[in-house]
Amino acid sequence: MYLDLGGETIVTSNELVAMIDLTIEPSEEQSGTKAEQKLKSNWMSKWNVTTIDPEDQKTLIITTNKNFISPISVMTLKRRLQNILEDRK
Repeated sequence: MYLDLGGETIVTSNELVAMIDLTIEPSEEQSGTKAEQKLKSNWMSKWNVTTIDPEDQKTLIITTNKNFISPISVMTLKRRLQNILEDRK
């Protein structure tokens, strides 16, 4: 079964490793430094992260093959995945 990540991007449910909510705001001590922004940029290229919609980044999806930043909330993706798993039964 396939999970729609938005922007015409789909993955098989078997590939899914984790979904991480990116909407949680970091504390003032953790946010905004140039070093952190560079680290994020390096991390995204090193770990093969594809941003589906640069304007709307809500969830980091880690799969066995590739990683994505989706505009769809982690709760919506979780609900979609639960529906897929229930359909398998």
